[in-house]
Amino acid sequence: MSTVDPVTGLANRCAIDAYLSDQWARLERERLPVSLMLIDVDCFKSYNDHYGHRAGDRCLERVAGALRATLRQRDDLIARYGGEEFVIVLPATSEETAAEMAEHVRGRSSRPESRTISRASHASSPSASASPPRHGAGVGVSPSDPLLLL
Repeated sequence: MSTVDPVTGLANRCAIDAYLSDQWARLERERLPVSLMLIDVDCFKSYNDHYGHRAGDRCLERVAGALRATLRQRDDLIARYGGEEFVIVLPATSEETAAEMAEHVRGRSSRPESRTISRASHASSPSASASPPRHGAGVGVSPSDPLLLL
């Protein structure tokens, strides 16, 4: 069974399950926390419906690239959870550090270059003369101590 998402090149849901199982055991043994971010790309369905699936896939690839740039440790995992949802698993990461990273991720998605689409690449679009739809990402953080959830 594949563990790589074909669109983004990130780990997929199967990989998340295996990764969490392995990391959970290690973190429990070492008594370390784990934080998880769930990222949802805002307005993706409208974007995909308006510009088409190829443009939607390119958008997801760009999101994946921006998320990769946020990695700080070798053990961090970024995965496509499904559709326009992504997960970042941060082993041995405190709630405070995870919250700072979440703000960094949200900040990256709020930059003008990540919210707009080049008009030149969509010249045939009926709205090419108008501003392209804006988009961003909603980020939620859930810190957990593996021992508390058993």
